[in-house]
Formats: sequence, C-alpha cells, structure tokens
Amino acid sequence: AQFDRILPLCWRRFSIMHWTPVQVARRAAQFLVSGPETQVLDVGSGAGKFCLVGALATQGHFTGVEQRPHLAELSRSFAHKYAIPRVRFLCANAGDLDWSRYNAFYFYNPFYENLDPDKKLDERVELSPSLYDRYIKITQDRLAQAPSGTRVVTFHGMGGDLPGGYERVVQEFQDIGFLELSIKNPSPEE
Repeated sequence: AQFDRILPLCWRRFSIMHWTPVQVARRAAQFLVSGPETQVLDVGSGAGKFCLVGALATQGHFTGVEQRPHLAELSRSFAHKYAIPRVRFLCANAGDLDWSRYNAFYFYNPFYENLDPDKKLDERVELSPSLYDRYIKITQDRLAQAPSGTRVVTFHGMGGDLPGGYERVVQEFQDIGFLELSIKNPSPEE
C-alpha cells in the first residue's frame, strides 16, 4: 500500500494484477542475488517495483526492461527521486537485449497480457496470442543459452516451461501465488 501511494492514480489499480507485492519482491530478490556481482534482469518491469525493492533489499544490480516508454520513465523517476542505487530501467523489447550480461532473471508472468484482453494495461503496445508464443520461445531460447549457475525466479510462472538443465530448488506460496527459484545445472560438457 505504501508503494502504491507513490504511483500516479491511473496506475494504482493495476498493482494487484501487474506489480509484484513488496514482500514477494524482497523474497525473490534474496533468491536471485548471490552477491554484489549479481546482475538481475526483470522482464516486463512495469512500474519498476521489483527492481526498486530488490536493489534496496540486496547488494545485486537490477535492470528492468519494459516496452511502454511511460512506464520505463516512471520507474527511472522513482529510482532518481528516492536515490535507489544499482538499478536501471530500459525501454525496449526484452527479446532485443543481450541476455548474456545477466546471471539472474525475474518473471512475473510478463507475457500473459497477450492472452487476456481484460488484463491489458493500455493500448500502447501490440498484443496477440502469436506474440505470446513468440515471447515464450525467445525466453526459452535465451535461458537455454545461459551458463550453469544462472538463477531464475518466477512468480505465477513465465508462461512456459524452463528449458532443460534447470532444477527447481525452492517453491513457496507467497501472497497470491507460487514463487519458484530454479538454478541451471552444469551441462555434461562442463
């Protein structure tokens, strides 16, 4: 509720459906960050809540990627206004980024909006079931290419299965859904 009070009124109503609850963000960040060298990518960062809380609760570095320019800018303004270190926000499609810069990933079912028109934030980005499938495939491909030790946390899933090689090591019910931590095991070649 305190975080929601800093949001513009037009975005508060989306909090329960689209923004990670603070206690879940804190717990997820603790799962992901193994030390100050950890680089976390939040795919579909929205208002930036997960990254802002994660940067305050851990020593990790957080990058949020969001397709909507107004939300990326809103997140940047929060980071600046509250002088939150080790956090940045990009306005981009996550599929266009170099994921090799990151060793930890957070997904709060970022692609679901493509399947349920009643859950969409606004009309500013293209949404469709075919994009949903495409984004899941890109995500699975990128995570398959990640090195062993890569950490992935999902809250309400990511929309598809993690690729082979990831082992779920924690599953907890938090707030309104399951929070799961998976770590990529070494491949036989490693």
